Amino acid sequence: MVKKYKQMLDAGLEVAGSKGVNIVRPEDIAEMVGCSKGLVFYHFKNIETLQSEIIRHACETLEHSVIAQAMALRYSLPHDLHDCEKIKAAELLIERYVNV
Repeated sequence: MVKKYKQMLDAGLEVAGSKGVNIVRPEDIAEMVGCSKGLVFYHFKNIETLQSEIIRHACETLEHSVIAQAMALRYSLPHDLHDCEKIKAAELLIERYVNV
């Protein structure tokens, strides 16, 4: 059940990315995941809950990606860099995600 729920969120994120979160319909998600519209409503009690969960999932996905990139950056920087140079590298990383 948890796998299907995540598949629904991923599908919702894909639809929201192309059409906008306000356009996401349970029918779209059901079709993409290969389940019934009723199963979508089993996991999400209404459209508003579905949309808010998609937004939450998008934020979590972005957060995990930024953390992974930050950790990779941290370990790829030379150890002799000054703190201000490390901060500048981190700012560039954040800028890359904010300006997407």
